[in-house]
Amino acid sequence: MQREHPSVAAVIVNYGAAALLVDYLDKLLRELSEHPDGHVYIVDNASPNDDLSILEKFVADRNLADRVSVIDAGANLGFAGGNNIAFAKARACGADYVFFINPDAYPRVGTVDRLVSTLADDPGAAIAGARLENEDGSPRYCQFDFPRPLGEFAKEAGIGFLSRKSAARKGASGEMPFEVDWVSGAAFMLRTAAISDGPLMDDRYFLYFEETDMMLNLKRQGWKVLHAPAARVVHIGGYSTGVEHNAAKPKRLPVYWFASWRHYFCKNYGRPYAAAAAMAKTAGVAAYAVHRFIRRKTNEKPDCYLEDVAGKCLLATLKGE
Repeated sequence: MQREHPSVAAVIVNYGAAALLVDYLDKLLRELSEHPDGHVYIVDNASPNDDLSILEKFVADRNLADRVSVIDAGANLGFAGGNNIAFAKARACGADYVFFINPDAYPRVGTVDRLVSTLADDPGAAIAGARLENEDGSPRYCQFDFPRPLGEFAKEAGIGFLSRKSAARKGASGEMPFEVDWVSGAAFMLRTAAISDGPLMDDRYFLYFEETDMMLNLKRQGWKVLHAPAARVVHIGGYSTGVEHNAAKPKRLPVYWFASWRHYFCKNYGRPYAAAAAMAKTAGVAAYAVHRFIRRKTNEKPDCYLEDVAGKCLLATLKGE
């Protein structure tokens, strides 16, 4: 039976973003102030530039030890590994709901309560994702369809009507939550009871696709994933990784992005399906490049993207890597 005043915890995995995090933490604590047991767990993934000491000093100087725990991961365990540490602590302390938010993001007023209400009103929902937006209120991509071969081609080709079939959608306006395949890991709330035991995420993902994998598993268990557009979070994006997908010309994607892509498809659908998805993705990137060349337009894909997709998605999948 749900308690009248549910316990809410917040989880942040930090890597090199302490400067932003100390600026944004007050906004998160404000949101948790309505929940007497509200607590923030910050896991530092062996950040450079003495982030751990900065965070510990901030908590000590502000006398926040009863509301904020800073946890030294001891190594860079990736997004999944860091979240698993904090989630285990939040679950052990009896949190009914856990709000996961990136260190380069902060909630607008009322966001935590709206996410709690969304889950409380729908017992079949495991996750409620916030609407992500820029500081000026314009929407960012935050709700998605599960990756599939046709979707991979359409997303990469970006030609005419195909660009409108992209699997990524920006945050909706309005108030009413609705069901989606998965939501961004930058800001979402989880019903703790949906994870019966074991870790939250598969820590074989270093970064990227871990939340997609988790939400696919929850869906397969019969849970729903909701997008709650009335819950709004400002997200800077790419602060820790340097990878900003909204940029006009993104940087070259790191090797671990492609490793996570392969792991997601091979784990959840098998290698033949992963190979089909890789072929579709490669074909889409090639079609995009030809189309942009013919129309004398700038190729806005990340640097070396066709080379990387062909080698690290397609060939690596076919070789069983």
